[in-house]
Amino acid sequence: MYGFVENNDEVQEVAAQNVETNSNKLKNCNENLLLVHLAKFYITSPERIIFLTTVESIDITCEKLSQFIRIIERESQNCIRLNNDNLYSKLYVSVIIYYENFCEINSKELQTYNYCLQELRTSYMDCEGPPDWYERSNQTEVCEIFLKLMNCYYVSTTELCGLYVANLMWTSTKDVFGPILPDICNMNEDSSKNINSTKILNENAKGILHPHDKKFYILMIFAGALALSCTICVFACISNCCKKK
Repeated sequence: MYGFVENNDEVQEVAAQNVETNSNKLKNCNENLLLVHLAKFYITSPERIIFLTTVESIDITCEKLSQFIRIIERESQNCIRLNNDNLYSKLYVSVIIYYENFCEINSKELQTYNYCLQELRTSYMDCEGPPDWYERSNQTEVCEIFLKLMNCYYVSTTELCGLYVANLMWTSTKDVFGPILPDICNMNEDSSKNINSTKILNENAKGILHPHDKKFYILMIFAGALALSCTICVFACISNCCKKK
């Protein structure tokens, strides 16, 4: 149900509508062109952009997004771009940010954890907020939903992939959601806002260990030393018993 749609005929037909045939005056970019491409990736919300991480391998996803961005940028050269308040325009900006974070900056790290991220598909779907939550007029409510959503992403990723990947996803996901959210939802740790999301997330994930975390190795070393000590004690007891006999 979720993935990518391959249908270039419709894209080409809509793109052709951006060409001004009887005048040299630029017109507004065709909203339908952007809508068609967003629909190809089932992008109807910012959550669906993050969900792309779980659909298939990062390199394949990034190649398809690269083609998407190239087409939109090429067609936008001959028209006036959509207003920044346009929802589709915001989602497109989020797609670009996703590409920069997941396909350029953190590409190698995420490819290493491909197997793990794809296992998060169901969990990430469960994390999604209510329909059109980011369009609600109550900005405080929007920020609260966003925080719950980020919390869900963080805890789910920590449980399956470890804290390193969870922190990586936290930073990149926050950036992707940025264009959609009101300014008061600033999730910067250095911010003076009264929402300390990072503290909340770390507390929720407290006690969860993963093989990629240093605490896991320390615990394993301690457990191994304890097991070795017990084994030595058992052999010592057996040896003493044999001597007495």
